[in-house]
Amino acid sequence: MESKSHCKKLAPNEVLPPVVPLESETKARRKNPKQASGRWGESNKFDDAGARLVSTTEQACWRILFRHATNGEARISQQRIAESIGKGLRTVNRSLKKLEEVGLIKVLWRGGLNGGISTYRVYAYPPDSEGTS
Repeated sequence: MESKSHCKKLAPNEVLPPVVPLESETKARRKNPKQASGRWGESNKFDDAGARLVSTTEQACWRILFRHATNGEARISQQRIAESIGKGLRTVNRSLKKLEEVGLIKVLWRGGLNGGISTYRVYAYPPDSEGTS
């Protein structure tokens, strides 16, 4: 049994007409489409300036911290980070130390067994570099 298609087949030399966006779509677009804003903008800054400073495991730790950040501060346990990225606690501990050394995070509160979860300030790039290359 043959299925009927509602699509017209194009001849070999025929081209599709241009797609005209709806008026509502053009209003919703940003003035500068190349520049992301908000959290995506910060993530892009990290990709452009901060990520090259650390290993892929450290990048994964940073992304988990960034995902849990509210107003630049992330409250999360090292155990939760380890589970999220599929690494061990010692690896996460080393990665967080490296992120702090290069200036991508600052430990505001170091949790522990009875100290609660840790709090980190998360930066897209080291504060002294201001995102420049």
